[in-house]
Amino acid sequence: MIKTKQRIVWAMMAVLAPVFAFCACDEDETLPESGGQAEDRGPTPEDGATSGDAGLREDSGRSDVSHSSDGSFDAATDGDGGPEEVVACGEGGEYREGYDGKRCTTGGEKCLLTPCPGNSVDHITCECTLGIWECGLLSCGQDAGYDAGADATYDAGPADIGLADAHDLDIGNLDAGTADGGMDGGHAGDAGHPDGGPNPQPPSSPVKLIFIHHSTGENWLGDDHGELGTTLRDNNYFVSDTNYGWGPNGIGDTTDIGHWFNWFRGSNAAAIMSAVFAESGQHSSYSRLAPDPGGQNEIVMFKSCFPNSALKGNPADPVPAIGSNPLKGQDAYSAAHTVANAKGIYTDILEYFKVHQEKLFVVVTAPPLQDPTHSSNARAFNQWLVDDWLLAYPHDNVFVFDFYNVLTTNGGDSETNDLGQETGNHHRWWKGAIQHKIDGDDDGNGNVLEYDSWGDDHPTPAGGRKASVEFAKLLNTAWHKWSGE
Repeated sequence: MIKTKQRIVWAMMAVLAPVFAFCACDEDETLPESGGQAEDRGPTPEDGATSGDAGLREDSGRSDVSHSSDGSFDAATDGDGGPEEVVACGEGGEYREGYDGKRCTTGGEKCLLTPCPGNSVDHITCECTLGIWECGLLSCGQDAGYDAGADATYDAGPADIGLADAHDLDIGNLDAGTADGGMDGGHAGDAGHPDGGPNPQPPSSPVKLIFIHHSTGENWLGDDHGELGTTLRDNNYFVSDTNYGWGPNGIGDTTDIGHWFNWFRGSNAAAIMSAVFAESGQHSSYSRLAPDPGGQNEIVMFKSCFPNSALKGNPADPVPAIGSNPLKGQDAYSAAHTVANAKGIYTDILEYFKVHQEKLFVVVTAPPLQDPTHSSNARAFNQWLVDDWLLAYPHDNVFVFDFYNVLTTNGGDSETNDLGQETGNHHRWWKGAIQHKIDGDDDGNGNVLEYDSWGDDHPTPAGGRKASVEFAKLLNTAWHKWSGE
């Protein structure tokens, strides 16, 4: 199961120091944190956008790190002056910190680090998968043991590789038959759990998705902005979209919360949704899969824009029945745009989703505003959507992504994100489980936009890219749960 070369490496690692190490096994390609704003979508600074850094430190306190093309390791000095192992998994490989979720180039480079130097010690996995570095923990289990004897064998004990709590692990597929004894197949650090738990891997064949949006969604999709289009493409989704002016009677002009009643429950809903299911065109600029796999869209993804975060009223106000809900068909500037009425709209459209279980519906929460006036209401409403809205819904064909929450913390400024960091607010696949972290802000208001475009409420490329990476794996888990794949 473990090849000779790995055994030798592991034995040498154990002799030096039984500590954890990470490696990035490819060239220094990080996920850029900024880019040009989409055309006519907010002001642009005269000197252009600047690049940021989302947690990948150029200097992690190491010196004299040598590289190898054969997967061997070299000792380096960490920031405290002590020895630490470095594994170079490919030509030009280099030890990095904070690389999880960053850009890389695929080419088969993989690494499997830190075997168990005792019982119940985790080791780290990392792999360049679909252009993104991924890492995770694999537990050796209670009965596992590491034997650094004459032949440096790894003995997993009678329990083989035992798994710790499935909610805390992010494990990859191990293939004992690969020639290099490494990891093969699937997404290292991200395989679905054997008990049928969440699976963040992309669908096995192309899936058609349509995204209903306006300007923020257009920016998010853009190759030179939020990169959602390329991220979904690389996760095997064929993406079409609607925009202003689209559809029967120009329904694409109206995407506020009150308008969703018209799309899904109004008198013209059948014609509107028939057009949504059939749409295969692009109404924004972004890269996507080719060719069109044919058939209808299986996923319907929809998002309101940032004015919808100015929700009035009180989160504790009673939710009206749909027949008496004054927000039906109204925009975000209506006096009826309150937390309670918005809850009523979303509660009612579940009736449509219930009778269309052949589709997966993805709700993307409206992005935050810089203005804090109604920010606590926006936070309360979006937490309700994520935590409470679907509690009594018996089916698996509805999923919520908290785009709002993801955009409420950054990596130091609006052009630097906090992708891959422990701190901050996130909605993501993290250490083998879905994480919705809402308490990570360290400033005076954790409910406002932290990716403003130089005073404009359209999120910067850095915010969009954070959202794209975090969203993709959650979409994959929703897809697998709904489709049974």
